[in-house]
Amino acid sequence: MSMTGTDRLGASTARMVGRLREHEASAHHGGVPLTLRSVRDTDGPALTHLIAAAYDEFDCGPADPTGFDADLALPASYARERERSWWVVTDAHDVVVGSAAHSALRTIDGSPQHSEEMQAEDMHAAGIVELQRLYLAPDVRGSGLASVLIRGIAAEAALLGAGRLVAWSDSRLTAAHERYLAIGFALTEAKRRLDDPAGSVEIRFELDLPLR
Repeated sequence: MSMTGTDRLGASTARMVGRLREHEASAHHGGVPLTLRSVRDTDGPALTHLIAAAYDEFDCGPADPTGFDADLALPASYARERERSWWVVTDAHDVVVGSAAHSALRTIDGSPQHSEEMQAEDMHAAGIVELQRLYLAPDVRGSGLASVLIRGIAAEAALLGAGRLVAWSDSRLTAAHERYLAIGFALTEAKRRLDDPAGSVEIRFELDLPLR
């Protein structure tokens, strides 16, 4: 009996929460309590603020609310329609200080695919999951939280049957690139132009799964 999308999201959220709790217990980063939960449509303004601030910080703006950033208007609805798993991290005052998401399982050509529909021998070779919407507020950077979120998503991708986790990153986000490389991603030669108001060009990182 296969799980529904809602069941999968609940189970994956529980695993991601467990990873965050383990991180907080061992990190000793000031004891600031953090909470991880599934994104809600009401998080739209807070996510817009978080991501727009990052764009400003790294000179990646302006935002593109009718194009690339259209998912921020109603993030939970967007995620549900596209089978994206999306979480936010909040502080003790319920302020959104982090975001992390991943796509549904896809084949190499980019088409959607569910792990139960794939032949077992094809799962590792054909399945990819894309890391998406990873942003942290400055106050929670440097504690290892980004690594916890990325490793959690890598583990979720492997459970879905993916053989590779892909991350597209703005060419100007050099701090994120260092983090990806430190975790084990490889920088590829692939690039894509978003055709957004900022003229963004993204570069592609790939991580073979499972991540040890």
